[in-house]
Amino acid sequence: MPLISGPLAFALGFLPIIGFILAILIGIWLFKKIFRSDSSQTSKYKILQIVILMALITSLAYIVINNRAMLWYM
Repeated sequence: MPLISGPLAFALGFLPIIGFILAILIGIWLFKKIFRSDSSQTSKYKILQIVILMALITSLAYIVINNRAMLWYM
């Protein structure tokens, strides 16, 4: 028995996908900013880029696990 069911669960299923798309867009923006900025600012953005990349991988894994769980309930 799932914890939440109905339209709310359906809506919550889209949150990681939205987060994934946002992480890609922010990652692209930071990537462009790194190559435009001088070397003194680069270390800060590189750390941010690594964090965003980790968030992207985590959300992708969550989407895969979530979809497998949804298929299992069907």
